[in-house]
Amino acid sequence: ACELEYNEQRKQKNTASSQLHVIMEGAVARAEPSEACEMIMNGHQLHGKIAYVDRGDCTFVQKILNAQAVGAIGVVVGNTNAAPNEENLHFMMGGDGSDRTISIPSLMIAKASALQLLDHISSSSSSSQPAVFQFIRKKHTGSSSSSS
Repeated sequence: ACELEYNEQRKQKNTASSQLHVIMEGAVARAEPSEACEMIMNGHQLHGKIAYVDRGDCTFVQKILNAQAVGAIGVVVGNTNAAPNEENLHFMMGGDGSDRTISIPSLMIAKASALQLLDHISSSSSSSQPAVFQFIRKKHTGSSSSSS
């Protein structure tokens, strides 16, 4: 399992870059409709940006393909419908492996992280300079031994 974090670049700089792997980086905009299960209506706002979508109502593959179709460079799926005792849990998205047309990165974040990200998106939408985010994975360190 990996632990995901995001940093708003204007406020933080990575100092331990050897311990981190950037999954995707860019401005983030929320898709409308937010589940992205049908044609995205604000595609012009997502073009060249990371699309934020809510979990639910259709497959992860469909959400990502819809965002990709309007020019998004990545997708963040927020688990906003998580149960109260699962608000901080991270888990993997999955598909059946039959669709090979997805060409952009995607990840899912826990409900607590999604709500925090939505606050940042909302506050930066009123600014002329959109916030740029890095979605990173902490590299696990550990020793491995080999035997002959």
